[in-house]
Amino acid sequence: MFRYYGRIQNKAEALKAVYFTSEGAGTVKIIVLRGTQPQSAVLVSEYASTDWTRLYQTNIETTLDEDDPTVCRFRVQFAPLNRGFNPNIKLTIYAYLPLELKNVSIQGSYIDLMYLGPNVADTLNVEVQQGSVRILTPILAKRITLSTTKGNLKMDNVHATTIHIKSLDQDSVGTISGTIGGFNSAILETRSGDIRAILNPIANASIFMRSISGSYYLTTYGFKGNLTFSSQVHPGLFDGIDFPLLGLFPTRATVGGKDGKGIMYVETQTGLGQLFFKE
Repeated sequence: MFRYYGRIQNKAEALKAVYFTSEGAGTVKIIVLRGTQPQSAVLVSEYASTDWTRLYQTNIETTLDEDDPTVCRFRVQFAPLNRGFNPNIKLTIYAYLPLELKNVSIQGSYIDLMYLGPNVADTLNVEVQQGSVRILTPILAKRITLSTTKGNLKMDNVHATTIHIKSLDQDSVGTISGTIGGFNSAILETRSGDIRAILNPIANASIFMRSISGSYYLTTYGFKGNLTFSSQVHPGLFDGIDFPLLGLFPTRATVGGKDGKGIMYVETQTGLGQLFFKE
């Protein structure tokens, strides 16, 4: 087991943004925690490998942006992927971030993220090719984008004006779950995974959900507008909508009266739909 310790500090003013990237043939588990200093970020990593020659090609960098010293960057570079031999390099990172940030971005191929860190005021962006993303602390931001190709997405309590969440797992079930609120625009996408969520949008929000075989289990508070649910197999189960329903495949209805200007479109080819609406 090897350990790397990196500390980034801007003595002039508080850090405002953190960007993390991972490249190459390795798996990263990131645990983001709240730090104690507004001007510094600390990165502690532990990594192991069954191939010691490849281990020494692993490079970890912590830098301040040259153009903007309030921006810090963490970069992990593993050895390039070799189709003949894939080393078992696993890296665990504990990232202690400042108490308040404007932007956080985490991108990489094989990343499992557990976010227990500070609030992000402007943009939280997480894009991974394989791995689960768990946001386990309340977030109040302007924009949240979470994406994984293979893995689950879980949010305990996130609020943002604009939300885009994608779990595009083709081979196994990758679910989206949690509490999402405060938005006027939201897009949630899966392929085979279910969406199990509590939604607290503004009354006239635009909500679009798409899946191939996933099902929807949604409880929505405060939405007012037009609902469309489309499934090639199931008519859906609804509670709290206005009657009468129009059609079965797709089903259309209003929620909260005819004057609402919100739009909610929920589409699945073969999945179920259970949509409950409350004031």
